[in-house]
Amino acid sequence: MLELSLQKDGQEIMRYTLVKESTSLGRASQNDICLPDPDISRVHLVIDRKGERFIITDKSTNGTHVNNERISSAELRPQDEITVGPWMIVVKQIQEEDRPTEIIEMVPTKVLSYKPETKQLISQKALLDIQGKQNKSYAIVKSLVSIGTAKSNDIVLEDDHISSYHCRIENKKGDYFIKDLQSTNGTLLNGQKIVEAPLAFDSIIEIGKVKIKFESDEEVEQIKESKSEEFEGIVSNHPKMRSIFSLINRLARADATVLIQGETGTGKELIAKAIHRKSLRDQKPYLAINCGAISKDLIESELFGHEKGAFTSAHQQRRGLFEQAHGGTLFLDELGELPMDLQPKLLRVLESGEIKRVGGSQLIDVDVRIIAATNKDLAQEVSKGKFREDLFYRLYVIPIHVPPLRERIEDIPALVNYFLKTVSAHSSKKFDPETMDMLANHSWPGNVRELKNVIGRALLQSQSPVIKPNDIQFAPAGIKDRTAYEYDSESVASNPKVLKTLQDVEKEKIILELKKNKWNKTLTAKVLGIAKSTLHEKIKKYSIEDR
Repeated sequence: MLELSLQKDGQEIMRYTLVKESTSLGRASQNDICLPDPDISRVHLVIDRKGERFIITDKSTNGTHVNNERISSAELRPQDEITVGPWMIVVKQIQEEDRPTEIIEMVPTKVLSYKPETKQLISQKALLDIQGKQNKSYAIVKSLVSIGTAKSNDIVLEDDHISSYHCRIENKKGDYFIKDLQSTNGTLLNGQKIVEAPLAFDSIIEIGKVKIKFESDEEVEQIKESKSEEFEGIVSNHPKMRSIFSLINRLARADATVLIQGETGTGKELIAKAIHRKSLRDQKPYLAINCGAISKDLIESELFGHEKGAFTSAHQQRRGLFEQAHGGTLFLDELGELPMDLQPKLLRVLESGEIKRVGGSQLIDVDVRIIAATNKDLAQEVSKGKFREDLFYRLYVIPIHVPPLRERIEDIPALVNYFLKTVSAHSSKKFDPETMDMLANHSWPGNVRELKNVIGRALLQSQSPVIKPNDIQFAPAGIKDRTAYEYDSESVASNPKVLKTLQDVEKEKIILELKKNKWNKTLTAKVLGIAKSTLHEKIKKYSIEDR
């Protein structure tokens, strides 16, 4: 048996199996294969089955080409390539029993909005209302829903005029399409015979003598607080944070745009990563960009890429982050810093799923989930004319507000223990009760990031198993603690009273311990909680000499 793979612009659009004695193709709706394209004649070609042979006959004005040769009539063979207008049709040999089984992936209802004040998630659910004898309603919860008389269909209908596998409904990025599966009597959409067509709510589908209404329903779900105090590396027992944990889980199979708002250091990127890891895109790229850390001249190229010669230093074509993140997630941090002239281009991507490289003219399809974050009040920025209103509302689908640390002081003991266990080589150390009170009474302008840094400095300053109040050094008043450093099992970075560089502090600590232990490297490494080989590497790195 032969199958036709119909392709346009290099992408397969549909397949059609030649099971009928005569199959017509053209732009008119009465054809077996309807391709509504102005370059194709109303009836462009006919393929007749004669025993085991298939004969193609041209009926068009502009001609039909097989393997780049214009034909009036020819026999089709596997691997032949038929060209009609802008369409390429590849002929493939298949066996009836080899009909591919399509993997049906569970998809969510479409998330419409989230109201943080009431913790209500509003979703749109698609329904098929089958009218007639069966008179049932089916909720569409899969990306592909097949309809027919065969028992293996998702929706099984009993009607002599319906084929075994009659048609299917597919969810593509939130939009629905209906496709006829080479049925005997065809599929009608609002009275018109179709091969494949977009499906709008309140449409009427007719297959055999059964009418099906495609409709929608909204459901409101109350998001409850998670029972867990730790979620994907985020630690909190605060009700607002635990509601965020539940919301992330609920959004796991949704693709809605998320806007995370909160002060610097509250953990907005941790939330973005958690959303990605819990989503269906977790095996695809997760890329991040700080919109405030890149110059205005470069950020457009970073996001959208550029063509060779687009500007002076564009020596070769470059794919931007949207292309690199195709199929995955792009995290736009500090979105409030995005230049005004780039905001319409971001809006276009959100609305159309298309980008254009700098210096290019070709539109490129991208499938990327956007998660944005900002420490600004974007609603106020809109009122000041510093942020586009249409872009704000396009992003404000799932808003998440992360409370600052000063509003959840009760989380400090759990965060201290978490950092001691997960990022420090000194997990055996304890914090004195007075020290914990001192931490609880601090205003934390730098939020959780500042707390992490304070703990790192205290571990380095303290010479005993118990961290005392005098071991705690906060950033100067009015200055947020922006120290950025990483902990691992072999080193603890720090920043003492004068907020020196991390390298300076680490070097001073190593020299101090070496002197105290009379340059006994084995003992010094043990006191520092690092491997002896690591100590040797750091001595070499900092050019430390035994004086």
